[in-house]
Amino acid sequence: MRKRRIIRSLQLLNPKNLVREVHVYGYHFSWKTHLLALLATLAGMSVVSVLFQLKPIYFSCVLVAVCFMLPILILEMYKGMFEQKRFADAVTYGEQILYSFQKNGKVVSALKETKEIFEDGRMKWVIEEAISFLEDGNSNSEKGILKEALEQIEQAYSCSKIHMIHELLISCEELGGDAGNSILLVLNDIELWKRREYSLQAGKKVQNRDNVISIIVSFVLCLITLYVLDGMSLLLPNKTVAGLFPLEVIQISSFLFILFMLFVFYKSRKSLTKSWLQRETLYKQDYILASYDLVINYGEKNWWQRILSRIPYYLAKKDINRELYTTLPQWLMQIALLLQNNNVQVSLMKSIEDASPVLQKELERLRERLEIRPNELQSYTEFCKNFDIPEVQSCMKMLHAISESGTGNAQLQVNNLLQRVQEMQNIAEDIRSGSDAFQMRLLFSYPVLGVTIKLLVDMTVGMLYIFQLLSQVGGM
Repeated sequence: MRKRRIIRSLQLLNPKNLVREVHVYGYHFSWKTHLLALLATLAGMSVVSVLFQLKPIYFSCVLVAVCFMLPILILEMYKGMFEQKRFADAVTYGEQILYSFQKNGKVVSALKETKEIFEDGRMKWVIEEAISFLEDGNSNSEKGILKEALEQIEQAYSCSKIHMIHELLISCEELGGDAGNSILLVLNDIELWKRREYSLQAGKKVQNRDNVISIIVSFVLCLITLYVLDGMSLLLPNKTVAGLFPLEVIQISSFLFILFMLFVFYKSRKSLTKSWLQRETLYKQDYILASYDLVINYGEKNWWQRILSRIPYYLAKKDINRELYTTLPQWLMQIALLLQNNNVQVSLMKSIEDASPVLQKELERLRERLEIRPNELQSYTEFCKNFDIPEVQSCMKMLHAISESGTGNAQLQVNNLLQRVQEMQNIAEDIRSGSDAFQMRLLFSYPVLGVTIKLLVDMTVGMLYIFQLLSQVGGM
């Protein structure tokens, strides 16, 4: 994978390949623009290299690094614009198809009406493909023609919200009934999702700006220190040493410092181009499943094994809690929608397929309890009992109450459940934002680390340089 990325990056050095890659994201990038950007960047880094008085070999290496990095940065910039456009299209599609379906109650009619609000582009094309598939009427699997058609849109955008909307539309069209409440629930969820995502991206832009300022300040601070140390030699007579800047240690440290700052700038910019639709998981699946097994099986160990694994147990439990807080809101939202046309137990079982791996394990355990004790409250409240998530217990008690009262009289409990969902969504967003903020703060510390090491080297060499001059003066 890494080798493939390196080869792809090298291929971008050819302007034709860069133009082609940018075109994949739906934008046009001319050779003239590329040349101007390259010249401007080279001029800027040339000024920095001259100020650090780099020798030709190091000067050349800096310019080569810039030539290598610039096409990647250009492509990342267009990728960021592409991801923002994809997010806006997904939000618009989700809202419009729900409004359209609410009017006519047919998916194909809703798709046709939704298509008209989009200009030529990826979203319009995939909607047209879905419409054509529905009108052809040829199903390729047991999923059914409606699900297969809508999956074409899901595959193009890989968005859990779109999948949830499609599941609702399929259920309403195939089972019938009043979809008004469900549509209102999803529309409200989309609005909250839109606000949270735009707020998160705005925060990332601020962090990126702060990182750029930090890089500039680091350059200025290092240059001032070098010139002050070098200038001190002018105060001494009969100087025989060439100066501080030509020293090999200073040359190498300045060269590495510039490269490091270029790397920090690249990482900061890249943080703005992550997918808006696909949020990265906090932990890898293998790790989170292993952590889940450790927590679940901890009570079965003997006292000596529990002592040995106590610290890993608490760390695993903490990570599982964070994972659950970020995945439970989406699952509970799906449960609320399924309850519009199903009883509680059927809704729980239908939700297993799209649940996160940890929730799938908990739902399987819940299924086993419900098969033995279907009406007992304890069957519900034991859900995620090994983890410190009090909101889950409240939600499961509500589901038990809905199960006892039946779906016909359950709207009040569903509304209460949705309030809990919104509260957990806020907590989940705080966890994700905290994780993103930590990564950005960590990135912000890189220039501080770089300038600290650089200043340490410069001041150490500079003091030795001054002492050498003083010894020469003293020997006269």
